[in-house]
Amino acid sequence: MKNEIEKLLEPGELSIDGFLGEDSRSIEEIIAADKAKFAELGITVADVIIKLEELEEKGKDIMEREQTVLGRYTVKVRDDRGPMPNPTGGKPLRKGDITIKDTKSGRSLRYNDLTILMLNEFGFCSGIGSEYRLDPAILKEVLF
Repeated sequence: MKNEIEKLLEPGELSIDGFLGEDSRSIEEIIAADKAKFAELGITVADVIIKLEELEEKGKDIMEREQTVLGRYTVKVRDDRGPMPNPTGGKPLRKGDITIKDTKSGRSLRYNDLTILMLNEFGFCSGIGSEYRLDPAILKEVLF
């Protein structure tokens, strides 16, 4: 039987497509593999979160237009208005997505408040194939 958080990350619960992608591994296996990859790459979850939050803050625009940030990134912060349930039981999360396009590497990242919460609290980067997957190797390439 799946735990409650894992169930909430499936398609149709907190998002249409969910956060597990086509990854057949358990959340524990995904977290362990990503933790090992972060260590191998010499980056930390804390450093990643600082960079993602900085880009989000600098990319905010009242009209939700793309912004050029730090001369390297195109950032779009979309606010879908209203709260999203917090699977950890904390305060509700803001809906909406942040999309970062890195002109140097050509890579893009897409995340939201839930993605950041799961990364910060559990080291969960989403499953392979999830549109919200924050692959450690791509994070290093884009952010560092």
